Amino acid sequence: MTGSRLSATSVTQAPQPIQVVTAETLQAQGVTQVVDLLDRIPALQSSTSSAQAGGGAAVLNLRGLGSARTLTLVNGRRYVAGVPGSASVDISSIPAGLIERVEVLTGGASAVYGSDAVTGVVNFILKDDYEGTEVTVQGGLSGEGDAEEFYVSLLHGQNFDNGRGNFTIGVQGNERSALYYEDRSFSRDNGTYDDYTNPALFFQVGDPIPADRTLANTRGRTILLGGAPRYAGTDAGLLARARSAAPRAFIADPRFSISSTSGLIGIDLDGDGFADPAGSFSNPRVNADCLTSRNGQQGFGCYTVDPVTGAFRPFQDGLYAGSSNQSGGDGAAQTFNRQSLLPKESSYSLNFTANYNISTFFNPFVEASASWSKGTNYSPYNSYDDSIPISLDNPFIPADLRALVAAEIAADPSVAGTARIALSRDHADVIDPESESDRRTYRAVVGTRGELDLGWKYELSFNYGRTEQDTRFPVRLEDRFFAAVDAVTDPVTGQAVCRSTLDPTAAPPISGLYPEFGGPVPNPFQTFTPGAGSECRPLNLFGFGNVSPEASAFVGPRVTDTALIQQTVVSGYLSGDLERWFSLPGGPISFAIGGEYRKEQSDFDPNDFDEQGVTFRYATTAAVSGEFEVSEGFAEISLPLLADLPFAETLTLNAAARISDYSNIGNTETFKADLVWAPVRDLRFRGGVAKAVRAPNIAELFTPLQTAGFRPIDPCSAENITQGSSTREANCRADLARYGVTVGTIYDFEDPLTAQFFGAAGGNPDLQAETSDSWTAGLVFQPRFLTGFTLTADYWNIKIENAIAAVSGQDIVNSCYDAPSITNQYCALLSRDDRPGSLTQGGLDFLQQSQVNFAGLEASGVDFDVQYRLDMETFGKPEWGSLALGVGGTWIEDRNNFPFVADPSQANPVKEELNSPEWVVNTSVRYTVGSFTAGLFSNYQTRQTRAGVEIENTVSFDAPWNDPIWTHDASLTWDIDGRSDLIVGVNNLTDKEPFLSSVATPVSPRGRYFFVRFSKKL
Repeated sequence: MTGSRLSATSVTQAPQPIQVVTAETLQAQGVTQVVDLLDRIPALQSSTSSAQAGGGAAVLNLRGLGSARTLTLVNGRRYVAGVPGSASVDISSIPAGLIERVEVLTGGASAVYGSDAVTGVVNFILKDDYEGTEVTVQGGLSGEGDAEEFYVSLLHGQNFDNGRGNFTIGVQGNERSALYYEDRSFSRDNGTYDDYTNPALFFQVGDPIPADRTLANTRGRTILLGGAPRYAGTDAGLLARARSAAPRAFIADPRFSISSTSGLIGIDLDGDGFADPAGSFSNPRVNADCLTSRNGQQGFGCYTVDPVTGAFRPFQDGLYAGSSNQSGGDGAAQTFNRQSLLPKESSYSLNFTANYNISTFFNPFVEASASWSKGTNYSPYNSYDDSIPISLDNPFIPADLRALVAAEIAADPSVAGTARIALSRDHADVIDPESESDRRTYRAVVGTRGELDLGWKYELSFNYGRTEQDTRFPVRLEDRFFAAVDAVTDPVTGQAVCRSTLDPTAAPPISGLYPEFGGPVPNPFQTFTPGAGSECRPLNLFGFGNVSPEASAFVGPRVTDTALIQQTVVSGYLSGDLERWFSLPGGPISFAIGGEYRKEQSDFDPNDFDEQGVTFRYATTAAVSGEFEVSEGFAEISLPLLADLPFAETLTLNAAARISDYSNIGNTETFKADLVWAPVRDLRFRGGVAKAVRAPNIAELFTPLQTAGFRPIDPCSAENITQGSSTREANCRADLARYGVTVGTIYDFEDPLTAQFFGAAGGNPDLQAETSDSWTAGLVFQPRFLTGFTLTADYWNIKIENAIAAVSGQDIVNSCYDAPSITNQYCALLSRDDRPGSLTQGGLDFLQQSQVNFAGLEASGVDFDVQYRLDMETFGKPEWGSLALGVGGTWIEDRNNFPFVADPSQANPVKEELNSPEWVVNTSVRYTVGSFTAGLFSNYQTRQTRAGVEIENTVSFDAPWNDPIWTHDASLTWDIDGRSDLIVGVNNLTDKEPFLSSVATPVSPRGRYFFVRFSKKL
């Protein structure tokens, strides 16, 4: 039984709480990817389902405390990781068709299994010693007639040499078709919701305008300023609306309003790199056009190209939701119709097990497996640019725009040498949106087990696992992008070409908002050779969908990142009892002792372009390579103190300990102890304590500093200046002065950034092991007077200290400015834009982050399970069949993180946030009569916040909660002839949709799903 190398006959006799999912349950619910059922177990609520994985690794996460703290085993042994640099196993590489059962153990188990079993263990028990041949096929599709899936498996096992040996072979294949955002009404046309500043706080088009104001100088501004009306004479209804509005709200069709996927186009007459605002032009039409939007009024750009008609026209605003966010309008959408909701996936596996009982002492065995999986994703959005300078000889400039610029030059010839176009754009059509991930997992276990003369048993095994991963995707090469944008007309052919093709010395201009440069790049031709015969192809960014395939291929070549993960484990143990020498009143003492050697290796190799730092924003991705070894010794003991006595049917004390010697962090020690007391046969109490550890993984230790994006809230922005310590304002003033920013007597600095900036993040070779303390206490009730009834209830409590985490960007900037002075370790990790005259001067432009041991996590609650099987034969009606009822779930008492460096004791509550509801309940009803079994499986989750809402900030949101939800799966099984089964089922029977601001939580986006499954034993 999971959790011990000493025998226990059932989960009800185990000293620690164990939940079990059987193969029958997997089959009845049409499960082909086992993680899709496991993440409905309350303890695994935060796991990554296949829909959430998006073609990547599906990993388990016990209690929401992190996948790195959940140990996944197969047949009680470690399984190679599926995520480079970590110990997290890709569950999709474990074939569902071979699973006999899955056991989920809560509580620290490092004393038994070693590092990573901090919150518990998930153990997949696979079928072996199988005899016969079984073929299973399954097909399914959604209620919309899409999201098709096909599954087939073959299992063959055979005994030989009069039953002394057995081999079992399993083959499995699974194909899933893709699903796109346009395929579902809740996601179509950028339909997913996001939380923005509440539009009710702003003057909107159509609202009454105060006297002496105009729409142009009112729209998009807050109705209130400091709690009072911003403008005298504001309509009373507007004031009431603003005063009653929460600060934030979830809105449909969310857009970034100071850019566009079709281009936000401005005219830059003075050549400063930025669009000129309304009022800067001699042509009244242009000034009027610019006044139709806030962008034009403020100098971000006045025009766009209609994505449907292709017409050049003024930019149109949507519903204002902050300085750079809107609902609707021409701003850049967050999602796209041809974006993957579910990736196209295929997976295949081959498994082989064999054992041969040569003698009682010597029974060699082998387990070998290979799995292959491929996921294909489409994500159109890939990069963005603000204020790209476009020269007036660019042939792609729309004719109407060219005429407007020509008129300005005619009115003021002095701008002829400086005038150009400024184009801001979020790119969703520049490079190929397809990415592919191929993973190959191989594992082999060879060993022997047997029984010694004393009745003691032993096992020796060698376990080698290997995961290979290739990820193929396009990258934007910066030198190529800007060279392709800088297009001219070839005087010979009359066709559009890159300027650098005609003039190899012509370095293309780059946006002034590029914080790294603000002008021509240091080396404008790093990845190609300009001049005649150049592979450069001109890029048309005016409008949407005008990029030629040749330009796309030139700007965004496809590359491959590779990863290799290897695990080697040599282990052995001896178990038995001491009955020959002495026994306790409850029976003989049982023991297990053993040792284990383990080596973990992980290598990640990025493509050459990313490693050279020539991709988007000149970011770099470094190779990550590392390994460590650990040698361990462990022991378990079971002391049956009393048995078969009044009020002591059973009283047993169990204990385990492990000592580990790591090649990188030194020694660790773990232990556990638990007690089982059954005063009578019907009632059993159990409880235990454990100390567990998690050693830092390879990524946390060895990842070098490399480019990472950040966008913390700036504590020095005026709206946040009073939200910190008493020294925050003085520190902000002093730091901003270093960057040439003068702050007024009344503090008036506002964060000038409109997008993330780039810094560096990496690992830390000085990390130490995490530690956790956990305890459980519970009971098992199986009354003799009610045959078939079982009740289990267990309280669990887990506290993790010295947890490994990266100090968040927000904590770094807050800690910098809330310290007594700016001379501190946190201010040394950040910098601001010091370029005089830059639109982002004073804004954060760099931040450095690394992993440290500082965080804490805690979780506590109660798991419960009630099972009752009623055979109608009891009432003399065997023809009425049998009824099996089940109710199980989890109540979360507490769930907190402690991520704050400045105050490690300050809790960040997680309970009732997304994926951490207070109650999760699973119910099952199975009624069998004759050869038919009908099943209904239901899942209930209480309310939880919407994505991005922290429980302590719910009052700041207009509608922060997702309602409680019931989902139901139903199936009917027909046992045709004792060797053939037909199952028809419907998952998500009531066609529930994902939560408002999610696309795969708590249900798959495919919706109601029908399946048919047929199995035949040959």
